[in-house]
Amino acid sequence: MNKEIQKKRIFTEVYEANWLKLYLHLLKILDDEDDAKDIVQEVFTNLWNNFDHISINTSFSSYLFSSVRNRAINHLAHKKIIVSHEKLEASKEDNSSKAPDA
Repeated sequence: MNKEIQKKRIFTEVYEANWLKLYLHLLKILDDEDDAKDIVQEVFTNLWNNFDHISINTSFSSYLFSSVRNRAINHLAHKKIIVSHEKLEASKEDNSSKAPDA
């Protein structure tokens, strides 16, 4: 069997067997449908792009769940930084509006 055809077949099987489970798992963590879909898509895109180079020492399912969990952690950390930055900016604006006139 052609290597590219075999890659597509394996990828399709892994995708169809895991997409919904990964999405529902992330939905519980993130409570955001779009973010959950985006992260699952990113993980599968990464798998496809690096299929020939990735060494998976566990099952595909374990690898995928670890990947989405790690991306979710990064996503939440990034989101927390953005929220903290927005709060800091809002605080600066509040403080400047309360400053006494000179």
